[in-house]
Amino acid sequence: MRIAVILQMTFIVLIAAVGKIQAQPGADIPDPGEALAAFLPNRHPDDNTYKNYFITDSAWLYRWNITTSDWDLDQVQFYSYTNGRLTGLLTKNYQTGANVALSEYTYNSTGSSEASVNYTWAGSWSPSTRYLNEYDSQGRTVSVRLQKWVDGQWMEDRLQQNYRYDASGRLTGYESIFWRNSAWTLPTVIELSYNQLGQLEYHLATRPGGNIDYRMVYWYNEKGLLTRFYTQYPSGDGWSNWNLRSFQYNPCGGRSSQEQFTGEGPDWIPSTRTVFFTSFNFELFQGRKLPVCHKGHTIWIPVQAVPAHLAHGDCIGECTDERDKPYGNDQKSCFTLYPNPARERFTVRFADDCNCSEVRIVLNDFSGNLVRSYFVNDNSPLIIERGNLKSGHYFVGMVGHETFSQAIILE
Repeated sequence: MRIAVILQMTFIVLIAAVGKIQAQPGADIPDPGEALAAFLPNRHPDDNTYKNYFITDSAWLYRWNITTSDWDLDQVQFYSYTNGRLTGLLTKNYQTGANVALSEYTYNSTGSSEASVNYTWAGSWSPSTRYLNEYDSQGRTVSVRLQKWVDGQWMEDRLQQNYRYDASGRLTGYESIFWRNSAWTLPTVIELSYNQLGQLEYHLATRPGGNIDYRMVYWYNEKGLLTRFYTQYPSGDGWSNWNLRSFQYNPCGGRSSQEQFTGEGPDWIPSTRTVFFTSFNFELFQGRKLPVCHKGHTIWIPVQAVPAHLAHGDCIGECTDERDKPYGNDQKSCFTLYPNPARERFTVRFADDCNCSEVRIVLNDFSGNLVRSYFVNDNSPLIIERGNLKSGHYFVGMVGHETFSQAIILE
């Protein structure tokens, strides 16, 4: 059963689109199965949609060398896209250039991931596994089916079903059953819980009969970015380590690499390291300016000037750690939010002595992703409509002559 869960954990779809500039490590890796409709040419972007134009071009996969206690470059992965959606992931041996593995992805009419088929190379491509996804009328997952290629046909292996969601649409649990000895097993029940900030915190799997199968624990940094999660299974009176994945980010909050460890009792043993190479699709982006993190400060510059900044080591995006006056500092904020918590809308009210000329009000989710941005030029109140934003915690920040941030709760 644990092998099946590892397959589930390591099956990650990295969505992106084709870029035309030299790849560099650091852009954000979107969530599994996310449909990036903003890649389509008929979408006109503004300053809060630039993140949709990052793409993953390739990745380097390292393996831990026990003898040298260092990472050895082992494989290279190449990503291919159709209409802005990931359709292929090809893995080759770094030393020989030989094919190793291939994954192909298809999507339904709404842009959600419909199926993924994995192949291995043995002189020709041979199917190995495939995932089939089904959704309800609200676009929420209702089942995930894993099948294996056996004797020239697809055979059932695992089915995730009975998905449950809370009032805000967050996944709270589901069941996994396994096809064994020509019959489905009793369900293993998976429960998910969230912390007070709305972040996924705990993942607990219970076997038929009530015994715990495994648990997954998630950790975040002070910026709300997921830094690691690990899996453990019961052992005696405690827990034995099983699998750990840690994530590294660039100064703009883009995921640049990840490392995976295997567990042995209380210890973690290095296993693999993946470094992502990304680019920005300037050809589809129609905006005139982009944010760049330059020497610890966020500056908005013309698109034409961005490549020169990238060549000097800057990254596209807003600095996660603004120098001198970072978000969340102890200075008295020059604006208030009302009401808080809010339901349909809330108002940003500026202090009379606030210098609000040529500043931006930004709304970020708790993972640090920019979801709204507004330019203001005076102290007039700014009303922000909720629209389709999910319930949870957000940050409202002011970026300009001074930088402030406050939390807002959407019920």
